[in-house]
Amino acid sequence: MPEPVLALSAVVAARTATFTVELSDAPGVVSVELDFGDGTPPVPVALDAAGHGTASHRYPAWSAAYTARAAARLGGMFESWRELAGTVSSWADLPGRSPTWRQLSGLVRTDCPVTIELSGLGYIELLPQCAPAPGVRVEVVLGSLPKPLRQWNIWQQDRGRIYAGTDPRGGAVWDWEAPLGVELEYGLTVDYTDGSWDPLVPSRTSLTCSSGCWLSSLATTETMPVTVQAWDTVEFEARQSVVSVAGRPDPVVVFDSHLWPSTSITLRTADRDGRDQLERILKTGSVLLRTQDASSLDTVYLAVGNFARARMVPGNGGSWLFATEFQAQTIAAPPQNARPA
Repeated sequence: MPEPVLALSAVVAARTATFTVELSDAPGVVSVELDFGDGTPPVPVALDAAGHGTASHRYPAWSAAYTARAAARLGGMFESWRELAGTVSSWADLPGRSPTWRQLSGLVRTDCPVTIELSGLGYIELLPQCAPAPGVRVEVVLGSLPKPLRQWNIWQQDRGRIYAGTDPRGGAVWDWEAPLGVELEYGLTVDYTDGSWDPLVPSRTSLTCSSGCWLSSLATTETMPVTVQAWDTVEFEARQSVVSVAGRPDPVVVFDSHLWPSTSITLRTADRDGRDQLERILKTGSVLLRTQDASSLDTVYLAVGNFARARMVPGNGGSWLFATEFQAQTIAAPPQNARPA
């Protein structure tokens, strides 16, 4: 019977390594253990029917070398030499006088070197986060630039430039306005002092681990999950003037495009903290309400008008169920230089 063969390879992009494990001639083995070599706990990697499996890992530092190790157990008898010595007092007593440690332990191991190095202009990395509030951490690491740097810019495909920085090493940005439930593409451009610029390869991610709606203050970035109790009507106000003309029954109408819609939204809160946080966010004057891509409710930027709260269980002083209705006007996203630092 042929000896089992375990192979491990890695493809590195920025600080993330994607490993491929291949185990042959080992029927019945459904997983292997993968140690990334950076002190993090080993993880199991499931194998398909052909003995192939994949796993990804983000390493903690640039300009570093690691050794990853994969191990598969094929039904051996002993976990360690110490266990063997405590069980078998003499080599002559070994079952079948097995000649190799692999046959005794049932372990097959292989190593794979992983080198994390910064090459070229640099990288942009995306780290989605869903708790405590959904967003994307965008990390920029700049390498060897051919010209003096003026600034670097982070662009989001649907919203344009979301940040500009000047640190020649790069930096990190928390995108708390990232749309929910859709693929997101971020790009990076590097502007030089002579007026030229270079693009970096864009990166993609998505925020699919969050659910429901989220309300954020544009002034403070404070964010909370919200339950929409009612959002039934939006009104598009006309901009027109009607002029009566002597001697003719039909008037002259001067008009322009309709205003963006105004609306009334009712949000439900279930406890004191939720009620207080909602009112604190609404009082900042402008908000972002993010909804899921599959929802019939739109993601909108809003200027907040009057709002009022009402008990949902009238007469019950012990209930913290409140419905808070607020008037709002849809607005464009504020420019980046008007955002909080």
